[in-house]
Amino acid sequence: MSTIYRAEIEEKIPHRYENLLLDSVTRVDNGAVLSGEFSLQLSVGDDLGRDLFLKQKTRTLKTLITPVIMEILALGSIVSCGGVPHDCFLFYTGIKDFIFCRDFEAGDKITGKVVQRGIKSGFYQYRGEMLSSSGDLIASGDMTAFLIKKSDFVQPQRPETTTQPPLKSCFIPLVKSPQLKDLSLYAIDTLVHVEDDLSSLTCMYTYPTTHRLIRGHFPDYAVMMGVMQMMSIEDAGLALSQYLYKKKNKSGIYSVTCNAAIYDALGVLVSDIRNCTLRVYSHDSEYVNQVEMVSAGRVSFKKGVRPGDTIYTCLSAINFL
Repeated sequence: MSTIYRAEIEEKIPHRYENLLLDSVTRVDNGAVLSGEFSLQLSVGDDLGRDLFLKQKTRTLKTLITPVIMEILALGSIVSCGGVPHDCFLFYTGIKDFIFCRDFEAGDKITGKVVQRGIKSGFYQYRGEMLSSSGDLIASGDMTAFLIKKSDFVQPQRPETTTQPPLKSCFIPLVKSPQLKDLSLYAIDTLVHVEDDLSSLTCMYTYPTTHRLIRGHFPDYAVMMGVMQMMSIEDAGLALSQYLYKKKNKSGIYSVTCNAAIYDALGVLVSDIRNCTLRVYSHDSEYVNQVEMVSAGRVSFKKGVRPGDTIYTCLSAINFL
């Protein structure tokens, strides 16, 4: 077993600045099976500015924004299994069986365990879990990725639209509270459609050309973090909760199940999310208004989102528990 730290981790992945979400990685020698363990501590005032990914969950408790857990597991998988060649990127194409169990609290030194489950048709398959300092499971999930050369990293020619552009019937800006999280980490701008029976909705977002994360994801090859697409689902749920509070005075803590799809401005599928569960905190006396993803059966990333792109996040089959 050998342990590496930040300076050496930078040699294994292209992520920089806030996106360097690992403090140490230990590669575990299990013969033919590639696996490893990692650690990370995120505190207010982090020297790399990684506390950007913290949110104010309650009036007194800061925690990690939930989908970012999968970004950390992905990075741990890459570095534990040898890293990425300097002329390549490893892009994650899917997440399966994501389960969120408890909060990653600010200041806690978490650990993680990852294992490469195999390589099939050029796709790398991983399994990971994150643990609190006391050994309690924070979250787990499976990941799939593929390797691409930087020289091939160009925006593919847009296919002809195969779906109708998302419906637009309203224009309700999302109320973005800086109390919850940094304003740059809201991945929804506007609610643009809600079905009368609340079975589906559509929200719109434009990824700014000046976004703070562009410099570190990736230097000279800017693309929106895949987990920000998952965050857009949380924020679409937040838009729904704000709509319901205003229209029906619905408040409290409740759960919502749904499917989700994200499209670009031409109606081309960007990602597809199935069997998602969201937990809503709306005007509760203890919790800041927010929505967090607690599970997702499958997340399929189809294409990247570049600075300046507009996307539409559509929730469907919405069911209130």
